[in-house]
Amino acid sequence: MMKRFRISMVLGIGLSVGSCLFQNNPLAPNNPPVIDYYYPIRADTSLEMNDTCVFRLRGSDPDGDQVNYRFMIGDSVISTSDTSMFFGTDPDTVSLRGIVADSENYVSHVWSITVQGPQNTPPSITWRDPERSNVSCTVGDILTFAFSVRDDFPEVLRYTYRLGPDVISTGDSILSRQFRENGEFTLEGIVHDGEYGDTTRWSILALGFPDTIPPSAIVDLEGQTGIEPGSVILEWTAPGDDSTFGKASEYIVRTFVNPIDSEDRWAEAHNKLNEPIPSPSGEREYMVLKGLNPGTHVYVTMRAIDDFGVMSPLGNCVYLLVRGIDISGTIINSCTGEPVAGCYVNTGEVFDTSDMLGAYKLENVPLYSDLISVRDEAEVGVVGGYFDLALPILEIEGHLAIDIPLIPNTELVSAWHPENYGYSFLEFFRDITDTDEPAESVHKNWDHWPVMVYSPYQILVTDTGDVDLQAAASGAMDEWESMTGLDLFELTDDLDGADIEIRYDSILSDPRYAKHHYEEMLNLDGTPAKRTVFIYLLNSSVPMGRYSHLVFAHELGHTLGFSHSEDPGHLMLGHLFPLVHHVTTDEANAMSVLYYTPHIFDYDNVLTE
Repeated sequence: MMKRFRISMVLGIGLSVGSCLFQNNPLAPNNPPVIDYYYPIRADTSLEMNDTCVFRLRGSDPDGDQVNYRFMIGDSVISTSDTSMFFGTDPDTVSLRGIVADSENYVSHVWSITVQGPQNTPPSITWRDPERSNVSCTVGDILTFAFSVRDDFPEVLRYTYRLGPDVISTGDSILSRQFRENGEFTLEGIVHDGEYGDTTRWSILALGFPDTIPPSAIVDLEGQTGIEPGSVILEWTAPGDDSTFGKASEYIVRTFVNPIDSEDRWAEAHNKLNEPIPSPSGEREYMVLKGLNPGTHVYVTMRAIDDFGVMSPLGNCVYLLVRGIDISGTIINSCTGEPVAGCYVNTGEVFDTSDMLGAYKLENVPLYSDLISVRDEAEVGVVGGYFDLALPILEIEGHLAIDIPLIPNTELVSAWHPENYGYSFLEFFRDITDTDEPAESVHKNWDHWPVMVYSPYQILVTDTGDVDLQAAASGAMDEWESMTGLDLFELTDDLDGADIEIRYDSILSDPRYAKHHYEEMLNLDGTPAKRTVFIYLLNSSVPMGRYSHLVFAHELGHTLGFSHSEDPGHLMLGHLFPLVHHVTTDEANAMSVLYYTPHIFDYDNVLTE
């Protein structure tokens, strides 16, 4: 649009100037210009792709007006002079319009331009081997044929070899072929570019008699479980080409879910790849068979073929355990971190018992296994010293190392009313971690220990004396670590890098809402990113001057992953004033379980029966 606008402005200026200066009689009618000369003369012009052609116009005006020029393709102006150069980039036919105009009228000439694509020259076979057309050989000989081709675009050529009516090779101009039968054969080598082609022919005369003696049967095939998952190891004695003499040409290895003891079973079995090249008769052969289903059993047999394609009889068939996935680790007491011996560990049909160091190893686990079960009692269906665990296996790609913490079936020793939890430590543990409902059975806690704590210096002035709140917070941290024996906290001066921030507020805008509490930000997986403890210095219901240790120990318990207990004998009692002001044994045991279990833990995996 901009080009057309600019041209119209030029023509408008030409009108005013031409009417005043060049037209003899300004009041007479304005005659259109005429074309005096154009080039090329022919209206139809053709050129090869990427070639150029020059177009010219010469015109004049009978009234003596000034004229101007334009060359256009469609609505596009490609030149505003009396000459235009056209560059043929793509095969196509376009119309080029040359225009001679005065201020009011114009006259035009049109050329049709055809851009021709590259011409496809048929491929031509220029050389072949053998050069002679008639070739003789002995039955069993391997002959090599080849030919070369001249073509403008060799990258698009396709090669085919045809023996009689049958296509025996595609994709390569070289062919090696064994002639296993006597007779006369016609071999054609064909090249084609998608449009044109060329062919060369040989006549082959094969004389003699084929080898009909098969290699001997492989009757001493042995095997064992492999080293890599999905593998077995095979060993056998090499047969010959003719029975036990010479050297066979290749092996065929097949596997099946049933014994391969008949030709029908052989036909149903599955071929396996990467067989070794046969050694001379009598030598020991070795092969690692891969790509099998890990942890399963499979039947394997093999046969040999000689250079005439004669196959050996069926030999023996071996039944092997395919190398599976190994899962190993340590069973630990989640309250103490100590190993637990004598636990029964299994996944499917694979079993082991943890040793004195708590170590277990499940060997050759099938790839489809999805659950590890752990129990410490011999009798199924009862709770022993630990609650049973059924741990999902989320993915199996290689050998796995999985340490498994077990929750001990310990007594509640600090609860004033243990019957509220059915005297069960597990029920107390689920409640204090707020996972007592089935929909909330997955608990998510810190994904690292110790957690970094920013605890600023703060002095609280009271009627009975000054209270160092920073020291009180440190004392509460020390008590949690002393009761659990764990490294839970580490102080830091980096507020931005802290996991836990203790923040003080001395403005009491509304006493109803000025309650000590904590708030948190979460990571995308639901684990805590940061937790902030809010301490209100003017809180009168639980004054910091008198109960600073209780407040810090309680709020830090929240930051470590605890909700509230229902028992007045616990520091973490909710909504009421606890009867104890220090971390209890029950709470220390529950905190240890949080420390030793995965940070995302599904309590539905814990079995009470």
